[in-house]
Amino acid sequence: MNKQLMKYIPKEYKELVEDIYEGEKVWNEITNVWNTYLIVEWKNGEVTEFQNKSYARNVLKEFHSPEEYK
Repeated sequence: MNKQLMKYIPKEYKELVEDIYEGEKVWNEITNVWNTYLIVEWKNGEVTEFQNKSYARNVLKEFHSPEEYK
């Protein structure tokens, strides 16, 4: 598990992460920047892909709850 990437996961989710790593790099036509996917494997078996690291943190804080990944 990449400890550097764990800083993008809110603290209430950290114990639920099985593995975290970077995925492929893709060009975003809307923002005209390269995005590197952040892939999170949860202890419940789910795998979630986020379009970038800061987006992952924001989405988890605003739209999800830790109970979803238990």
